[in-house]
Amino acid sequence: MAQRYDDKGFVEVCVFDDGLTIAGNINSALGTSLGGLEAIQKAVDGLSTKSGKERGTGLQNIVKLVLNGMEGEILIVSGDGMLYSNISGAQGYNLKDPNTLKGTLVALRFPIQQREVNLYEIIK
Repeated sequence: MAQRYDDKGFVEVCVFDDGLTIAGNINSALGTSLGGLEAIQKAVDGLSTKSGKERGTGLQNIVKLVLNGMEGEILIVSGDGMLYSNISGAQGYNLKDPNTLKGTLVALRFPIQQREVNLYEIIK
């Protein structure tokens, strides 16, 4: 889902995947036992379960683009972990049943851009 709020000056984008959580994917592929928040933080920091340098950096690049390039904010909820980040920093939370999410939600909010943002400069 996505919506542009001209009167408020921002755009919101939300994507939900009801498959494996980030922790479920990492733990299955790497044989680890990370919790939801720890897995989200590691994925945002660049941990990937994909082979090859060009694969598995999508979440990390989206976070860089939204925070550094667009000065926006991002919310990631996956399993029993939740991470909220904006240009000032990040806050993480551990969720408890029945509040865990069966899947992963990524929600972005960023100002309507008045300038061009160079993706390649942001993600290098």
